Amino acid sequence: MVATGFPFRRKQLAARYLPVFAGALERFEDLRRAGAAALDLAWTGAGVFDGFFELELNTWDVAAGGLIVLETGGRVSDWSGDERAWLGGGDILAGSPAVHSALLELAAEAPEG
Repeated sequence: MVATGFPFRRKQLAARYLPVFAGALERFEDLRRAGAAALDLAWTGAGVFDGFFELELNTWDVAAGGLIVLETGGRVSDWSGDERAWLGGGDILAGSPAVHSALLELAAEAPEG
């Protein structure tokens, strides 16, 4: 099960986001939208979710949760796979190594933003 957030305030991101959302819906057992990226990432680190993806978040949305994912053996990157850019760039993929790789494949098929 993978968590996500919807770009509800930035509708212009839909063209990039929706193909990844559709691919994730097909590839994973289920998708969830809890409402806070920080909580979704913490739950990913705790094993409640297998992964998380979203676009254009703020540093305060991802910093603590991303660290939890990393400290529990997961991987975190931006949508291009850069493992350093997610903290400042706001585009994030996180999860177990296998789920992160699957999310990275889906993101690679999305149009550039």
